[in-house]
Amino acid sequence: MEDVPDIQIPVAPSSQDKAIKVGMTIKEAIDLGGDYIYVLKRDASRWPQGTDPRRVISEQSRNPDRSEIKLIFRNATQYGGRATARFEVMIKEGRVAAVNRLD
Repeated sequence: MEDVPDIQIPVAPSSQDKAIKVGMTIKEAIDLGGDYIYVLKRDASRWPQGTDPRRVISEQSRNPDRSEIKLIFRNATQYGGRATARFEVMIKEGRVAAVNRLD
């Protein structure tokens, strides 16, 4: 029998592959979720008063801390439908701890 090379057929990701899931890093969540608004309670033992909240958020994937972050997204991919849905993503220690639909 002749050696047959492996053939890989690319498969388009399903809408589930585009959904934010518990355990993902904050960076993965932001990449999948798109634009967001945030609510942030900084880890005061690490971040002094007045620290740019965007810096606190961006550091969570590399150096997570005890900051509490809620990201609110609106997109059509989270729940696999055509209509956009609003949902919140709770971040603890740099990872997604919960995803909750808001509408």
